[in-house]
Order: sequence, then C-alpha cells, then structure tokens
Amino acid sequence: MKNLLSDIPGIRVGHADDAKIASGVTAVIFDEPAVAAVDVRGGGPGTRDVGALDLANTVDRIHAITFSGWMPRAACRPGSRSRVAAFACAKR
Repeated sequence: MKNLLSDIPGIRVGHADDAKIASGVTAVIFDEPAVAAVDVRGGGPGTRDVGALDLANTVDRIHAITFSGWMPRAACRPGSRSRVAAFACAKR
C-alpha cells in the first residue's frame, strides 16, 4: 500500500497528460455505483455538471468521476500560492 486512491478496493484510477500543453485528465472509476457529493469553493472555480451532485437532485449513485484541466504557465512563477500548481510545475 502506498496510500493512494487506487489502494482502495473497488476503485480504479487512470490518468493521461500532455506536458507540452500542461493539460491532463484523471478518471476515477468505481466497480460498484458509489454515493457522491460536491463542495465547490474558490472565487472562480471552473466546474462543469457538478450541479448533478447537489443534494436537491436525483442522482443516487455515480459510476465514475473525471478531473481535467490545464495549468497556465503563469501559475509556475516563483511565489505562486497554489499547491496544485506547484505540483504540476514540478512535474514538467
């Protein structure tokens, strides 16, 4: 065990990225339908279709979830406050 999401029984994780354009996608796939909810925070979140996971809606279970996006090169400048950006820039 490496304390990874993929260490959890019933969860498979796949990832693909393109460092040239600083973009990637991660898919988390559940062997059995799973309960899910979302909490969106921040001043300018870039989300899509997360309203389906609002408690007022009728989605009981999900089969997978994806995370995708790009990291602007400006986020790689010294002093960037984003830990995600720091991780992505370190991988370049």
